[in-house]
Amino acid sequence: MDLSRTFKKASAWLIFFSLVLFSISAHAADVTLNWQTVAGSGLTYKVYYRQAHQSYDYNSPAWSGTNPPATITGLQDYTVYYFVVRSEDSLGNQSGDSNEALYAPPPNRAPTASAGGNRSVDENSTVILNGTGSSDPENDMNSYQWTQLGGPGVTINNSNSASASFSAPAVGPGGSVLTFRLRVVDGGGLTATDTCTIAVNDTDTYSGTDSDGDGMPDSWEQANGLDPYSNDAGADPDNDGISNLDEYLTGGEPFVASANTRPATPTLETPSHGQDRVSATPRLRAGAFIDPDNRSRHTRSQWQIWCPGTSEDSCVFDITHTNFLTELMVPRYVLDEGHTYYWRVKYYDDSGAASQWSQTNTFTTESHVTDWTPDGIPSHQQADDTVDIDGDNRPDNTQLDIIKVVNTVVGDGQMGVSVRDAAAVRNIDYVESIDPVDIDDSQNRPGSMPKGLLGFRLEVDEGATVDITVYLSEAVPAGARWYKYDSVNGWDDYTHNAAFSADGKAVTLQLTDGGEGDADGIANGVIIDPSGPVYSSVGDTLSTVTGGSSSGGGCFINSAQTGFMQPQINSLMAFLIAMLLLSALIGSLVVFMVHKKEQQS
Repeated sequence: MDLSRTFKKASAWLIFFSLVLFSISAHAADVTLNWQTVAGSGLTYKVYYRQAHQSYDYNSPAWSGTNPPATITGLQDYTVYYFVVRSEDSLGNQSGDSNEALYAPPPNRAPTASAGGNRSVDENSTVILNGTGSSDPENDMNSYQWTQLGGPGVTINNSNSASASFSAPAVGPGGSVLTFRLRVVDGGGLTATDTCTIAVNDTDTYSGTDSDGDGMPDSWEQANGLDPYSNDAGADPDNDGISNLDEYLTGGEPFVASANTRPATPTLETPSHGQDRVSATPRLRAGAFIDPDNRSRHTRSQWQIWCPGTSEDSCVFDITHTNFLTELMVPRYVLDEGHTYYWRVKYYDDSGAASQWSQTNTFTTESHVTDWTPDGIPSHQQADDTVDIDGDNRPDNTQLDIIKVVNTVVGDGQMGVSVRDAAAVRNIDYVESIDPVDIDDSQNRPGSMPKGLLGFRLEVDEGATVDITVYLSEAVPAGARWYKYDSVNGWDDYTHNAAFSADGKAVTLQLTDGGEGDADGIANGVIIDPSGPVYSSVGDTLSTVTGGSSSGGGCFINSAQTGFMQPQINSLMAFLIAMLLLSALIGSLVVFMVHKKEQQS
C-alpha cells in the first residue's frame, strides 16, 4: 500500500475544502480576489474568468500562484465578469471549480450631446458648430461626429471634433436653413445625438406676397422675368440643372445658366436590371459621381424604391443622404419577400445642382427566406396561448389585431408590440425578434441588449404620429435605455422618445410616419422600427453562491462586493468557518487512520 499517495490525497481533499474567497475588489478594469489557504499545503492556485454566456477556458488561467491575492488586469470597462479558483498539487492533479464570484461594475451611463443651439448667420460667413457642451457622467467621451441633415450642402471642417466649422453658402432672398446633427459616443459604446439649425440670411432681401404660392416672392419673380401668378418653382428655363426655386434659394438667376454644370446622370450597378432572388435587404450600388467641369463635390444622393402599378410619387423608400452617396443598404421590413420593385438614384453637387434621375431598374426579392405565419410572425418565434404579456387576462395570440408577441431569440422570454391605444394604426404587418449579433454594423453598437431587438412594421394613417407600447415578459432595471437600429441611420439612442413603465415591463414609444422612429424616410403610411432595451444583465447568476461540482467536490468562494447579498455574508461566513473546522477534523482523522493501519501492517 502506497501510504504517501494516500496521505497526499487526504491532504489535497482537506485543503480543497478549506478554500474560501474573502474579498473581491476592483479599480477601473482591474479586479483583485483574495481567499484563505492552509500554510504548507504546497498547492498552486489558478484563477479563471468568463463573461456572461461564455464558458471558462481551463487551458488559459488568468492568474497562477501559491499565495493570494490575485489581481486580474486588462478587463473591459462596464462588463460583468465571473471568477472561479482551482487548486493544483505538485503532481498536476487539479480540483474542481470553487464557487463562482461575481464582479458587476456600475452600469455605464449614457453621454449627453449638445449641438450648441439654433441661431442665424449671414451668408458667406464662417460658422462654428460648438459641441463642447456635450458631457459624459464618467468623463469618458470617446468620439464626436457632425453630419449635415438638410439645406444646401456645405463642407464641414473638423467634423470629428467637438468644435467644427463651415462656410455659410450664398443664399437667395428667402435665405436658407441648414440642419446639423452631432452624435457623441462614450468609452462604453453608448451614444447620444442632438441637432441644431443654422438659418442663413441673405443681405439683399426681396419682400412681398407670393401670389402663386410657389415659394418665390412676386417681387423676385418679376425682377427675374418669371410669372408671379404661375407656379413655376420646378421649371428650369436655362437648363442648368437648377430649378427656379433652387435658383431663388441659392442666389442664382433663372435665365442665366450657372457656371456650374450639373452632375452626370448616375449609372446603376446592383441589383442589375431584372435580377431575381435578391435579398429583401438589398445593397443598392450606383456608379461613381462624375462632375463634367471637375469643380464640384458629391454632397448627397436621393434613393427611391417603389412598387409596380404605382408611380414614383408612391415610394416605399425615399431617402436623401449625405453619407450613403453611391451605395446604400435597404433597412429591414421596407421590402416584402417575393415582390418586384423599381429603383433609381439622383446625385447632387455642392452647388445644389442635381443630376438627372438614373435609368429605372427592376429587381425581385427572393421568396420564403423567413417562414412567416399568415399573422406576420416567424413560425419559430410564435408564443403559445399561455402568454398574456399585457396582463389583460386574455391570451395575446387571440388578439392579433391589437397585439403581437414573439419568443425572443436572445434571453428567455417574450416581447410584443401593442397598438391598443393607437387609433391611427391600421395594422401590425410584421413582428420579429432580432439577435444583435446578426447585425454586422458595430459602430456605436450599445454594450448589452439582453433581450435583443424587436422589429415591426405598422400600417398607419399617412404622416401620423403614434404612441405604441412594447411589452416585456421580464422587467428591465431602472436606468435602462432604448436603442434603434436600421441600415441607414445606424445605432441610435431613442430613449428621448421612450417612456418606461414603473414596473419596467413596458415602454411607450412615439413614432412618426416619415419622421423620428421610421426607417423608410417617407410619410407613406408605413412605420418601420427595429429597436430594443439596453441594460447590463447580471441577473442570470446573481443568486449562484453554492459550489460548483466536480470529481473532487467544491471549494467555497463568497462574493463580498459592496452592496451585493450583504445580509447573507455573516451567516455564510459562520457556516464556512464551521465547515473549515469540520474538514480539519476529518482530515486529521484520515491521517490518524492511515498511520494506525501502517503500524498494524
